[in-house]
Amino acid sequence: MSGVVGCMLRLHPVALSSFCHLVRRVVPLGWRRIVQYGERMFAKLGHERHQVGYISQKMRELARLLLKIKETKPDVKSLYDCISPKQFDTVLEAVRNLAGLHPQTGKYKTPSLALKLGHSLQTCALIVKAECIKSEDTVKEDQADKFSKLPVIEWAHKVGTGARTTLEERKWNKPTCYHYQRTSQLHAKLSEVIEEKQKLLALSDDVTAWVLWEFKDKKLDEIEVPLDDPSYTDESEGESEVPYDEEDFETEDKDKMKFTKVKKRVTALHQLKREAVLKKESDGEETKQQQLKKHFEKHIRVQRVPRKSQCEALTRNIQLLQP
Repeated sequence: MSGVVGCMLRLHPVALSSFCHLVRRVVPLGWRRIVQYGERMFAKLGHERHQVGYISQKMRELARLLLKIKETKPDVKSLYDCISPKQFDTVLEAVRNLAGLHPQTGKYKTPSLALKLGHSLQTCALIVKAECIKSEDTVKEDQADKFSKLPVIEWAHKVGTGARTTLEERKWNKPTCYHYQRTSQLHAKLSEVIEEKQKLLALSDDVTAWVLWEFKDKKLDEIEVPLDDPSYTDESEGESEVPYDEEDFETEDKDKMKFTKVKKRVTALHQLKREAVLKKESDGEETKQQQLKKHFEKHIRVQRVPRKSQCEALTRNIQLLQP
């Protein structure tokens, strides 16, 4: 028990607190492997704080699976007992019931849960296998090795195919809904912000005071920009004191190159906006009548007939000038 408590103390408090409400039900079944699974996940993803909820969810899924197995197999005391070729069919049936398999249609109520549990069980088999190697338990090691091979042979056509088919069909039948009202409100708000920032841009030379980020058809991990990431700070601030692993050097260089390109584009756009504002201020001294005369003189000089859109624009300007 002391080893299990030590494992739990090394887990993040948020993940542990979210898992504790199942402890009273899972303790009699033996929850040490689930905690070890959480510790393994936390060692891999724990440095990213937003992944803590994901780790807690994976632990809860295994706890729910263990409770479901207990309903049909009361002799199963822990997840360690499930990692055996003899218990594979029991685990398979528990996953189906937990994911809500409809026996007649073959569709799952929660198909993603079935797929996630398959990956989690593979990880649990590796944990048991590593522990058996350390303790030189060849019998249990052989059982864990055979259990990890069974999903490759039977899991795909008994669980995986049906779950993926259900997910794909839900995508096909999902209606495309365009929120016109929200989109129009967003464009109106953006227009107000752009007009406000253009006024501030005429008074400020700070490039970092305004930046436009456009994300189109991007995944969450592709648009995630941590604010405390040293690679996204200004070069004038100096190098960061945060240490990096050698494996991250290549990724860091690519990120710096991307940031440099974005910064150059932002600087160029800032210069263009600046010139446009200054030109507008200088042109504001001339009256609208003079601008119209120049516009007509230009077309007469080059002997070009104005376009329809230009004529309509001139007509509107003339109407505005009339008393």
